[in-house]
Amino acid sequence: MRNSVAQLQSVTPKYATNLAPPTMADDTFLGQDKPGPYILTWRSFQSGLGNPVQIFVDGKLLGVGAYTLDVIKGELVFQLPIKRTQLIRVRYGYYLGIAQKNPNATPAAPLTVSLAALGISSLSMTAMPGADNTSARVVWNLSSKTALLGGGFTSQLNFAPDAGQGATANAGGAAADRVGVKLGYATGNTKNGMDVSFLRGGKQFAPSVGKSFGYADATQNLGLAGRMTPTQWLGFNVGRTEIRDLTGKGASEAQTLGLRLGGTKGSPLANFARSTTDQRDAKGLLTATVTEGGDFAGKLGAANLVAKRNETTTTTPDQKQAGALQENIAFNLNAKGVPNVGLNRTEDSKTDVTGFKTGSQVEQGNLAGKVGGLNINAKTNKSRVATNEKNVKQVTQVNQEAYTLAYVPKNQPALNVARNNNFTVNPAGVRVGTGTDLAELTNKWRTGKFGVADLVARTQKVLTATPDKKQVEVETKTLGLNYAGTKPGTPGVILTRVGEERTDASGVTKTDSNIVGFKDQLGPLSVDAKSISADVLTPDKKNIDVEQRSYTLGYGDGKKQPKFGFFRSEDERKPEAKDWFGAVGKRYDVAHRVGTADLSYQLQQNTQVTVDQKESEADLATFQVRLANGPKRPGLAFSRTEDDKTDPSARKTEVVTNKTELTSKFGTADATVRTTQAATNTPDPKTTGASQDTALSLASAGGTKGTGASITLSTGQSETGASTEQRQGVGVKLQPSPKVILSAEQKDQLITPFMPSGSAAGTTKNITSLTTGAELMPMPGTKLTGAWQSTEDGTTRIGVTQYGAALGTDKSAFQFSGNLKDRFSLGAATPNAAANLDTANARLALRPFSGFQVTGAYTLNPEDPAKQNQVSALTRHEYGLAANLGAIQLGGTYAMNEYDIKHAEAVKAGAPSFGEYLLTLGMRFNRYTNLNSTYKNTFFYGAGPKGLQIYTFGLTHNVGSAMNFTMGGTMTSNLAVASGPLRTDYKAEAKLGVKF
Repeated sequence: MRNSVAQLQSVTPKYATNLAPPTMADDTFLGQDKPGPYILTWRSFQSGLGNPVQIFVDGKLLGVGAYTLDVIKGELVFQLPIKRTQLIRVRYGYYLGIAQKNPNATPAAPLTVSLAALGISSLSMTAMPGADNTSARVVWNLSSKTALLGGGFTSQLNFAPDAGQGATANAGGAAADRVGVKLGYATGNTKNGMDVSFLRGGKQFAPSVGKSFGYADATQNLGLAGRMTPTQWLGFNVGRTEIRDLTGKGASEAQTLGLRLGGTKGSPLANFARSTTDQRDAKGLLTATVTEGGDFAGKLGAANLVAKRNETTTTTPDQKQAGALQENIAFNLNAKGVPNVGLNRTEDSKTDVTGFKTGSQVEQGNLAGKVGGLNINAKTNKSRVATNEKNVKQVTQVNQEAYTLAYVPKNQPALNVARNNNFTVNPAGVRVGTGTDLAELTNKWRTGKFGVADLVARTQKVLTATPDKKQVEVETKTLGLNYAGTKPGTPGVILTRVGEERTDASGVTKTDSNIVGFKDQLGPLSVDAKSISADVLTPDKKNIDVEQRSYTLGYGDGKKQPKFGFFRSEDERKPEAKDWFGAVGKRYDVAHRVGTADLSYQLQQNTQVTVDQKESEADLATFQVRLANGPKRPGLAFSRTEDDKTDPSARKTEVVTNKTELTSKFGTADATVRTTQAATNTPDPKTTGASQDTALSLASAGGTKGTGASITLSTGQSETGASTEQRQGVGVKLQPSPKVILSAEQKDQLITPFMPSGSAAGTTKNITSLTTGAELMPMPGTKLTGAWQSTEDGTTRIGVTQYGAALGTDKSAFQFSGNLKDRFSLGAATPNAAANLDTANARLALRPFSGFQVTGAYTLNPEDPAKQNQVSALTRHEYGLAANLGAIQLGGTYAMNEYDIKHAEAVKAGAPSFGEYLLTLGMRFNRYTNLNSTYKNTFFYGAGPKGLQIYTFGLTHNVGSAMNFTMGGTMTSNLAVASGPLRTDYKAEAKLGVKF
């Protein structure tokens, strides 16, 4: 109960000191299948210690917690719905002159009193409450029930002498208008019998009191229904209904006919039904509706047939017709020794008065089986979807076909023929999709005990149609030999010839490729060589020669004996009437273990020649020594890298880096010292210089498990032709308990610029940054983080406050992580816009069952992971789906980035929106063989043709735990080519791995 004390004070007269007892009200009404509100007769009544309110439901007194009572409005709301069969009683007190009547009070419950029993009849009287819940109308009721002609006859007569009072139009009407009559006769059972019914609600009786006695409207209804089942396999039923509106609004007639055939054990079952309805409005205009339907279900041997159909035709008064059709036909043949056949047709459509059909039609078929040594698999799926929204008629058609014939005899060549089409005709009438035809002949040839040769001959044609009415056809012919030795020292050989013909709007491009590969293992010596030679004929009849070669030599394992390795790769191209261009790379490796020390040296040399014959070189040498720490000796790691690059203008850049790391025990603490020295020599004196950094860290475990502390001290300096810089830092990390981690770090930088002789001295800049953070793990799978960072340089202050939360783990059904970075920038004359952008991100993962995951992510103003304090003003949405279906792994991601169209980054990118989607498919044929493929598409909106399409394919086969074979390929299409045909790059590779 609410407002009781305040309301009592507000409605009690201030001058009254000794009030008389209030007048008691007793409201009784039925529930309405809802909690409320129920409006009482009075409002602004008394409620308090001296004037309690009592509320009963079916005679049970309720406590104050079961309802809410507003005494000012006189409204009652229950905590739970009250059924229509439950009686509510509210007893309360009110003062005349203070309380007011509610004009829309809930009607009181009718009261029926039995007066007399007259043989088979009974007489009763019902008091119906008036609109003000004070006056009442009387309804006299006479009902009877008796047996007649083997059936049952029921009658109900209701007479309301006061019905129609207050309605001028109906005042003084005939007595029949104040009467309600119900007559019914039923004989037989559910299989054989007849039902007759008559109902009439008078024009004044039905609207005033008829609903309380089952009379919905002022109508006269006559119903007739009959059914007969002469045998178990035959049954029929008929029915007729007439409805006449007594107020002159119209009338309707309906007839039904039903027939059942069969249904006995082992026999099909068929049902047929027909119904007609004639509806006349107040003007006598006729609308006719005919509905015909039926269904059939039967089995004949191994064949199953199920059919359903329901069709409705409506004829309007102006003789126009509209219709609706629901139809489904399914056939299945599943017999031993013959292919399985399945056919299915489904239609759910509507036809308007103009004859245009909307809705969907789907036709599907499948054939699967084995005939002798021939495996057959065929599937078809055709559909049509039509819409008519706001008089815009659109039709979309889909045609999907997949056929496979495979002949795989034992110890003989195998043949595989396949077709896969997936095309859609969009509402504009343009065909879009992909079609593939494949024919493949393979054979496995064993050469005694020395090896196995796999022979393959394949032809494949792929047709791609795009929404811009363009088509691309690619025909590929492959002839290959793959020989793998089974004896030690027996080489493996790959010989493949590939011919490709690509036809698009720009013409025909032909590519002929020869692939040769050689692999062998002779004791500790391994050899791997591969060569690809290709001739490309462009649409303008120009030739391009392509040469790709790779060589790998290896010796030893680097443990018991030194390990040596050499690798060389060449990728060269020669257009017609032009010089060669491309890249050559070499790598030398040496590794050996001396006692507990591991030594290694690697030299990489790369040469790049562009199409305009400009040459650049890059050399990278790395030397490493690693000595593992022991109980009585520290650990030592040293590396030196020399990175030399020469650009096409013969300008050299040299970077030499030395790194040292020393680890040891210092009491119970772990001590680590790291030093880094770097010397850079570039053509620009401003970037030439040297740097040195040193860091010392001590980490010690606490007295209990999961606790500890660490401190890190760092110092460094660097000098270039532009400035000198000194760096110092200190960091502390404390973990007082396994669930709490605290950290703090301070860094100082002193930068002094070098100014030209004669110039004014430069301004020394002192940059100080302070970072504090905390992590709290209140329960398993839950992590809360917070951090604060401030950076000052004497003129500008930049701050970042970060909050983070993570719930769940990678294996839980629900996982959420979120992060918010609040940035501000103060003091700069022109504030950095990016420094004032806040970053927010949230990621959600749902795993409703094992092997299935749905992910979603939202990012506002993301940070560039490669550039500190670099923020992009964009919004990113990501969605992902991954499923592991036994031997099949499916995955897909979609990401969309949106710039502000006026933002500088959007202008630079050439489009306000860009994104990508990725599809992955993995198949595990067995524990040794895996297939992986991906499709990635990056796209830009508002920038014209721009983006990449990347297809990858890979197959890995493991031979035990010592050897594996990998082959794969990549096709990349660049959509950003300014002119000419779509540029597509192809790359294929094969690898053999051996463990010794």
